[in-house]
Amino acid sequence: MALTKVIGRGLGVQGDTVAGDDAALGFTSAEGLILTGQGSTSDITVKNDADATVFTVPTGTDDILFPDNAKAMFGAGSDLQIFHDGTNSNIKDTGTGSLNLIASTMVQVQGVNGETMALFNENGAVELRHNDVKKFSTASDGVIVYGEDHAIMVSSDSGDGVITSRDTSGSGSGDYGDFLFSHLRGADSDRTNSLYLKGADATVGVGTTDPAAKFNVRSNSGEIVYFQNNAGTGLKLTAGNQSFSTVSDENKKENVTELDKQKSYDNIKNIRAVNFNYKPVTIEKDEKFKIDAETIKDDKTKLGFIAQDWKTNYSEVITTDDDGTLNLSYTDTIPVLLSALQKAQEKIEALEAKVIALESA
Repeated sequence: MALTKVIGRGLGVQGDTVAGDDAALGFTSAEGLILTGQGSTSDITVKNDADATVFTVPTGTDDILFPDNAKAMFGAGSDLQIFHDGTNSNIKDTGTGSLNLIASTMVQVQGVNGETMALFNENGAVELRHNDVKKFSTASDGVIVYGEDHAIMVSSDSGDGVITSRDTSGSGSGDYGDFLFSHLRGADSDRTNSLYLKGADATVGVGTTDPAAKFNVRSNSGEIVYFQNNAGTGLKLTAGNQSFSTVSDENKKENVTELDKQKSYDNIKNIRAVNFNYKPVTIEKDEKFKIDAETIKDDKTKLGFIAQDWKTNYSEVITTDDDGTLNLSYTDTIPVLLSALQKAQEKIEALEAKVIALESA
């Protein structure tokens, strides 16, 4: 039992309190001032001068209970406040510095039922989870987004961004390394697949998840491909067509002049129509794309022209690569060939007229 006595204008206590005290003050050199109580709801209740409860110690517990909107405040300016507003629990920092959560190895965010929602590891990964299943984590060279049995890793390699799809199921089977870009309106049933990258075959599908070629576009209407410049003209392939078309409306053109048929007729005499094979091409090893060095040889014989034959008189149909290689726009040679053919037709018709005249003489 504590010994209580009045000392000057204060209340002095000596000795410890004991269990069963209804209300007692005590003091020991180790514990300092001791306050003990025993009630049906709370053992200790602290109130302010308005008789409002500041906090209580619930009966038989070592807890401190703050009522709604009562704040535990820290700092000379009460900068840090912890409180429950009746609906939400709040940690509020109004100071000029940072709010720091410090742990020796790991910070873990859990739900009330023990479900882990986030992990923050010192010198390691940060993890975000859904229904206690890891969905996002950081790595030393990027971040990883996890699906049901796939993971997408965004990282860097020698300054270049790298996106990698990998199997996380452990089975090693399936279409891993693929990417599907889709548009979702509301429920999953409204999902529209837009672009599919098939990693294993290095193929791309637009409007299909089963590309039949390196680049496969499927559509029943509209333009399939449109290579357009800023002026709104270009080359397009429309669904259902088997060849490209280009804007050729006279209303879109100016400075229109007809080719000189005689010049066309004379110039094509110097243009060779040839059979040929492309020379073998050596591909250097590429570590980034996992490509081994190899020499590619095309043995298929082709039909075509020689770009140099056209460059002298029709430079408009020629483009030049940075290494000096000439490219020929075969479509743009058609007007020249048609002009020459028209001249040839005129000559044929003139000869036919002469023959008829001679036969009639």
